[in-house]
Amino acid sequence: MPSSIPKGSAGGSLFSCLHGLLVGNVKMMRHWFIILLVCCIEYPSLASCDTLDVGNDNRMARHDCSSVLKQLRADVRNEETRAIPLQTPGLKARDDLDGDAGKPCADFERVKHALHGSSVSDIERGLLGGKRAAVLSDGPHGSGHYWQLTLAVQMNDQVVGACLITKTAGWRNIPAKGLPHFGQWHSLSNDRFRLWSELVAGESQSQSLIIPLVFRLSKRTLVLDLSATRIELGLFGEKYAALSTMRKDGASDLHRAAAAAYRAFSLGVECPP
Repeated sequence: MPSSIPKGSAGGSLFSCLHGLLVGNVKMMRHWFIILLVCCIEYPSLASCDTLDVGNDNRMARHDCSSVLKQLRADVRNEETRAIPLQTPGLKARDDLDGDAGKPCADFERVKHALHGSSVSDIERGLLGGKRAAVLSDGPHGSGHYWQLTLAVQMNDQVVGACLITKTAGWRNIPAKGLPHFGQWHSLSNDRFRLWSELVAGESQSQSLIIPLVFRLSKRTLVLDLSATRIELGLFGEKYAALSTMRKDGASDLHRAAAAAYRAFSLGVECPP
């Protein structure tokens, strides 16, 4: 068996063809690796870049205002039916993500003591329904940007509270330079409890949005404040509108749809034609 095939033979032509394909594929793989590396550098909010679909120029599905508005309305209606009870000791209020509803809040005592103690860097203090309140925000964790929130409220001579987990995977499609548009999340503001959560606008985490929800204190329960939530969504619509004009916004189609849908919900109207 000869160790090589003469170039002039038919076998030599086949060998040359196969060799060319192999070299071409190696170059193509190197080309896509460079593209992936650049994307990870330019869009660090994508974390491990596991949302990138290399080789597919349409990694983000097309989105429109109507589909986002429909999902937004459904999510808000759902929140209106899910009050958050405040108890002593604080208990986990929801089981959406881990199935642990009703179990004691691990950090409740720490947050409770922070109500009247010296300030703590990771605990926010303020007023909720005119009552002294404190919130510990632990996160974000994992690819879904999970937060564990623990709330304590001074109700006359008793401290009540709750804890819950919220997912903010919508950060994953916001480029680093777009983050300042959204500012810092404060859980206690204007005598209300502000919760940032996830609006699922597609099939993957890379197609999620941030949805701000505002709750008011009603006796020993947090209930959705629809009027305040509408105002907050209108402000977020402006944030998404500004984000969608950025040159490095890799999800501008989704963000434009969010801007229009959030504005429409805020005003109580349909999407523009």
